[in-house]
Amino acid sequence: MSLGFSLAWTRPDVRLVEIRRVSTEEQAKDDRAGLARQAHSIRETAKRLGATIVEPPFELTDVCRETFISTPEWRGIRELIRAPDVHIAVDDPDRLIADFGGIAILAECQRSNTIIYHPGGALDPSNLDGQLIGSIRSILAGDELKK
Repeated sequence: MSLGFSLAWTRPDVRLVEIRRVSTEEQAKDDRAGLARQAHSIRETAKRLGATIVEPPFELTDVCRETFISTPEWRGIRELIRAPDVHIAVDDPDRLIADFGGIAILAECQRSNTIIYHPGGALDPSNLDGQLIGSIRSILAGDELKK
């Protein structure tokens, strides 16, 4: 089961929706999980893939993982990923998915055949490995929020 991608694997046919999200203004600072650090990480992933970034990026501050699914930004992203060549790029899938809302996001990605690319690889909810890994990560991230 390979969830990653090698530097030799390129996807020039892919356009990526860049999603940057932090829960608080404090986290947005560059010395933390900052938006600038996330942008750099996502752009490096796109560069390795040879993919194009859809502009403008989606940048959310003061939005937790649990409520991301109810934002206007997610509604806009849902429209974009309906195109067969558009996928998602995040710094870490945990920035996108948490609890059962995250599972709903994964289900939406499955319906639209959308892959979630990140620096460590790719999460593809259209196959069993991606469904299992994504669901487990989402439940664990939701549990982390409750602590």
